[in-house]
Amino acid sequence: MGITFNGVDVAGTFESPLISPWARQKQRTEVFGLFGETELIGRRTIRTIVIPCWIHNGFISAADLQTYLETIEDLADEREATLAETGAMSRSFPFCKFERWEHELGPLPSTSLGWFISGRLVFEQLEPP
Repeated sequence: MGITFNGVDVAGTFESPLISPWARQKQRTEVFGLFGETELIGRRTIRTIVIPCWIHNGFISAADLQTYLETIEDLADEREATLAETGAMSRSFPFCKFERWEHELGPLPSTSLGWFISGRLVFEQLEPP
């Protein structure tokens, strides 16, 4: 499986995205003279997409890996773009914004992968207009 955001291919091995339910606008109110409350429910607004992954690309040193991670973190400055998952099941998520990289384990050296690191890519998807 591969991950592409705003035309940038992210190097590594990825698990299936964890997609939260859409958040909805809600407002609860009480009406004078009536028992109970009223709830107004609006449109879907936003949901979080988390992609657990191992970032690797034959990095020769931990410094090379760190430079690559900084490139990924620079994606947080981008406007909304399309997040694409390719592989056995390809799909795309329009109107996404990269929020952050969450570090879990590493960086660690490997004879076959070079330097690698484990973590999560976190995106937020806005409801399309």
